[in-house]
Amino acid sequence: MSTVGYARVSTREQNPEAQEAELRAAGAERVFADHGESSRVKDRPQSLAFLDYLRPTHS
Repeated sequence: MSTVGYARVSTREQNPEAQEAELRAAGAERVFADHGESSRVKDRPQSLAFLDYLRPTHS
């Protein structure tokens, strides 16, 4: 099983690179990151992709 991570910053002025680097240093092979997505937004694109990635596939 691979390790994945999710990073988010809430404004466009912020940069998620430090969070992504920490997740990779902790062993995350894949990192999803939303940039400039407010905490008030429910449908963050990379958050949804992250959750979809974690769902088991059914054959």
